Amino acid sequence: MISATVSGRPSLSARVSHWTLLRVLFYLVAIVSPVVGFEWGIHFFIPDAPSPLHTPLRMAANLVGPVLALGTYRMLVRLFEGREAAELGVRQGVVPFLTGISLGAALIGATYLVLWSLGIARFEAGDGLDQVLTGLIVFFCVGVSEELLMRAVVFRLLEEAGGTTLAILISSMLFGLAHVFNPDATLVSTVQIGLEAGILLALAFALTRNLWLAVGIHMGWNYAQGSIFGGAVSGGAAPHSLVKSTLSGPEYLTGGAFGLEASVVALGICLIAAAGLAVLVIRRGQWRPIKRFRFSLE
Repeated sequence: MISATVSGRPSLSARVSHWTLLRVLFYLVAIVSPVVGFEWGIHFFIPDAPSPLHTPLRMAANLVGPVLALGTYRMLVRLFEGREAAELGVRQGVVPFLTGISLGAALIGATYLVLWSLGIARFEAGDGLDQVLTGLIVFFCVGVSEELLMRAVVFRLLEEAGGTTLAILISSMLFGLAHVFNPDATLVSTVQIGLEAGILLALAFALTRNLWLAVGIHMGWNYAQGSIFGGAVSGGAAPHSLVKSTLSGPEYLTGGAFGLEASVVALGICLIAAAGLAVLVIRRGQWRPIKRFRFSLE
């Protein structure tokens, strides 16, 4: 870790390394900025639909964003923490990633199964396999980007400063607030995303200390919900899906226009899964005790 001083005072890099809140903000801005810059510049070179080049070029551009974000994160960790970003390890993350995809898909599948058994969910044939690859790319990019920011940055750095419990509470709240401006978002959807996804995904990272289990769960849930069942994903409707699902019933069960993230059924299922992960985290000795939060440089 860099610890150089200037005129007897810690350098900027040293202050960023030790001051938790500034460090979180600095990491977030540093990671997001090149991605936003790339997205702003690349749209001038992608022809509008219905050009046959629009979709492949858009998908290729989508993949660049996570690559930029991951590369920037690695650089920040090396520069300010003096280590390699082991939490991004791909070789160690393959099995957790595939496990996470299966778990995420199983959780949304269980939610639909409960709603179907209650007569709330109905299914019919969708568009087939036309957009399967497109959906995989889109939801992979979303999963990587959001998990890198919320788990590898916000959760990890807050956990180092204040312990696992505090990090789960704050990162989950911020994850819910990050979806407050999504289409058809409500207070209920914002709170429930924080509870069902924020807690579950934070625990997935705490269990493995590797980003890819959380990415897999995030991607598996979104992909199954949008590209398989054709449901709204956090307010955004998937244009193509293998199956078209229709939900009819009270909004507290269906989630309304926002999607199943606002359903109490999804909330209950995800909290059960989170409780299971919490037990594993504790049994493996990965739950870091609460400590005085370090707001400023000591």
